[in-house]
Amino acid sequence: MSTARLELGDGTSLNYVRKGEGPVVLFVHGNPSSSHLHRKVMDSLAESFTCIAPDLPGFGASEAAEGFGWTPSEHADVLEAFVERLDLTGITLMTQDWGGPIGFAVAGRHPDRFDAFVVGNTWAWPMLKRGAGTWATWFSGPIGSRMMQRLGSWKWNPPGKPELDAVKGLAAGVSGSNAFLAEVERGLEHLRDKRAVIVWPDRDPLFGPSELRRWREQWPDAEVVTLRGASHFIQEDAPAEIASATRSLS
Repeated sequence: MSTARLELGDGTSLNYVRKGEGPVVLFVHGNPSSSHLHRKVMDSLAESFTCIAPDLPGFGASEAAEGFGWTPSEHADVLEAFVERLDLTGITLMTQDWGGPIGFAVAGRHPDRFDAFVVGNTWAWPMLKRGAGTWATWFSGPIGSRMMQRLGSWKWNPPGKPELDAVKGLAAGVSGSNAFLAEVERGLEHLRDKRAVIVWPDRDPLFGPSELRRWREQWPDAEVVTLRGASHFIQEDAPAEIASATRSLS
């Protein structure tokens, strides 16, 4: 497994991990994690796929440009530039948590670059369900954001990461980025003819039956793989199952 950097020219410096050879699988992490979260799945797939996992700005070893606003929309713009600069095509996108809206934003803008999707516990539409605003307020506040920052630093990020503003920005975006999320939802219409598999944990306290139902409406023929005993961070809890589901799309 090798790491590399991509300088976008505006001060954004993206660290990413690349491993294996073959069709591209692009992994997009959420909050407060980094590319490190995907390491077990990437290890399983590297014999047959080119696995690529960037750190979003402020997470892992990536640096944000001066004046970066930490919004989900800006993260999507950075990921879009990453995909275009590396000229990635034939992509299978693996998403979980905020990796869903950010990754699907790019896929909706460039459907010709994406072939298939491994959909984890995530969403891609305005989060209007009861309690979302309360959750966002708590985890973007002084106590909740510090808790998430410590979790990210302990599990998946180097010392000093994730940056507190990065954690706050994505947490607040759960209920504060509805215009962006509506754009992402509209983009799903361009992806209905793509192949997909859904990998869904049965013990995630954040994403449950209502989100799964929406994904099944998006891809009625997609296989649903239930990740027994898996909680929110499915890449840690069920890497073998996710890797197997990814192979099933090829």
